[in-house]
Amino acid sequence: MGRSTTIMFMLPLGAAKPEVLLVLNHSDDIHTVAELNRLNLMVIRGYTYNSNTINIIAKHPRAIVINSLEVGLQMLLRKRGDAIVTTAEYAKIRIQDKPEYQNQFKLASLVFQDADPRFIHLALSKASPHAHLRQSLEKAIASMIADNLVD
Repeated sequence: MGRSTTIMFMLPLGAAKPEVLLVLNHSDDIHTVAELNRLNLMVIRGYTYNSNTINIIAKHPRAIVINSLEVGLQMLLRKRGDAIVTTAEYAKIRIQDKPEYQNQFKLASLVFQDADPRFIHLALSKASPHAHLRQSLEKAIASMIADNLVD
């Protein structure tokens, strides 16, 4: 048997969530990709968007690259952007963190679905001093999934 070239254990956590469009509460709803063309659309630098979303962003005439969701939320409040492409979970966490964000934003009807499902994994290096914990991690993840603690 030859030497394995795999350097990581990939422990599955679940399916990746689709991206959503976050807008100010008083903004008109967005239902279609065509409606995006009238918006200054903010996208987060370094975020791994699904391939369908990347294609939409690449063709968008007024995309604004921002450094973080926090920056985007501030820009929305100051009306320096019209919408942010993010995930509902990420937006919910950031909005809950700050009282001044409560009741300021909503999710538009448009959801960015990818044609192929994507998955989230926990990577554990085989060279890690903790690699021996792989089975314990797999059991803990399975337990968390069974208890609906992982979305």
